[in-house]
Amino acid sequence: MHAGAPHGAKAVVLAPPSPLALDAVAAVAAGAPVVLDPEARAAMQASQRFVAGLERAARPVYGLTTGCGPLVDRQVAEAERAEFQRNLVRSHASGLGPAHPASVVRATMLARAFSLAQGRSGVRPIVVETLLAMLNAGVHPVVPEVGSVGASGDLVELAHVAHALIGEGEVEVGGVRQPAARALAAAGLTPVVLAGREGLALMNGTSCETAQAALLVTGAEALVAA
Repeated sequence: MHAGAPHGAKAVVLAPPSPLALDAVAAVAAGAPVVLDPEARAAMQASQRFVAGLERAARPVYGLTTGCGPLVDRQVAEAERAEFQRNLVRSHASGLGPAHPASVVRATMLARAFSLAQGRSGVRPIVVETLLAMLNAGVHPVVPEVGSVGASGDLVELAHVAHALIGEGEVEVGGVRQPAARALAAAGLTPVVLAGREGLALMNGTSCETAQAALLVTGAEALVAA
């Protein structure tokens, strides 16, 4: 559990399609642990099998067998697809300025895990399970505050999360910055080797905006109650 977790904090269960409540986001932001419902794992496996079928059929699928953005007409060779997903993450992990506080990063990781756990993005369960394991170990990606692409979501912020997930970039553990690879190893975690279109799936969403909005709302509710 995160060093700053409330003593005896109850674990939050990710069980889509049941919604993720605001108080659950606030609890995880404060350090509560997270567990994944087994049915969510099955949904992700089914989604991943569907994407794998598209890949085997060699159909043009955005971000899977083709490039992204202006490179959408470029085919990505099968042997280059894993590297393509890694490079998507690396190229977008380019934020600037001070880092978001750990509470915002934790809420962001939770929101992204919840989105992917719905089984509609074609990612393997190991992707979400590793995100949750990082949360539970208090391994927080360093996510700069400046940099995003509004039309496609929080690409830059989420790229920094994905960067740490693959064992690159920096993380914060107990208030100390360190290389992600070292922190993951110390926590007994293995960096994810991206497959399919998992790099794109990790980055393309509004999880950082969602996390900050959720924490603002819960903070406002606390003020009103006071």
